[in-house]
Amino acid sequence: GSPVPGYSAPQDTIVPAARVGLLLIETARSAHAGEGVAPPPLPEGLRPEAARLAADVAPDLPPALAVALVAAWSQLFGLVSFEVFGHFHNVVEDRETFFATAARRLGQDVGLLPRG
Repeated sequence: GSPVPGYSAPQDTIVPAARVGLLLIETARSAHAGEGVAPPPLPEGLRPEAARLAADVAPDLPPALAVALVAAWSQLFGLVSFEVFGHFHNVVEDRETFFATAARRLGQDVGLLPRG
């Protein structure tokens, strides 16, 4: 949610708000189990953070993948928000191709290999 001072999200909204992140983790988990994930390289300075993230959200996945998933999650929300609220207007003319390309790159960033 948005960082509004003094605001605390109602408990019944927390699980629904996590759905997209959990779906990304499940997608990566399935691909990793089927040998379809090549974890992205991880800078040395991010290794402690990556280990913490992996332990918190996906202990069965490589730590580098946990960092890539959090980045992809935030970038996906940014893409969707820009599209929904018209921020690509007068910036990107072929939004469908742009969005498809950006989404594919996010998949590559988390190590998902293109099929076919």
